[in-house]
Amino acid sequence: MWIRLSIILIATVVFINGCNSIFSRYLGTHRLHTDTIDEVKARGVGAADFVAVTGGVATGDFAVGPLKNEKDRAVILYPIVSPGELEELKAGRQVKPAVIAWEKRPVGEDPLKSGYQAPKGPLDIKGLVRKPLKRQNKAAELPAVQYLNPEEAVYVEVNKEPIAWYWNLGMMIVASILLYFAGRKLFLAGQNQEK
Repeated sequence: MWIRLSIILIATVVFINGCNSIFSRYLGTHRLHTDTIDEVKARGVGAADFVAVTGGVATGDFAVGPLKNEKDRAVILYPIVSPGELEELKAGRQVKPAVIAWEKRPVGEDPLKSGYQAPKGPLDIKGLVRKPLKRQNKAAELPAVQYLNPEEAVYVEVNKEPIAWYWNLGMMIVASILLYFAGRKLFLAGQNQEK
């Protein structure tokens, strides 16, 4: 009985998650929101999960979230600033980056040993708003002389999109089937105990 109740609970959560993601994809936070770097600096990205940030400049600086083992993927974090902030950096002043872009490297690649070069120059990015794992979030290791509180920036995992609608629909269908069979067996088991 407890196994069936657990299946019903998990299937309900999966169904709701799939349904929420489908609606959010077309009506809410999973829809692509495009802002300039200055707009992000002024007001953030709000509740948006999927953003495009235009007019930014990558400085060429980066931090590396370390590999846990050879099957792990390193994380590269690099600040995106406005053209005005880039001029301030060149003048030797600190800036507070509005966006920290990050990406996962191929499995087992150590970016420091492979000669990784962070993007430098004008850069438009698109991706999901989320932070990397805590152990890989090394934004605080960006040069403190240049960057003020990078951990307060908006983190964007570049070149990632929300799960496609058909996968969410598939989750809902599988969850519905599990709910039907587990709920039916639980209902029938209850009726048999009453007799």
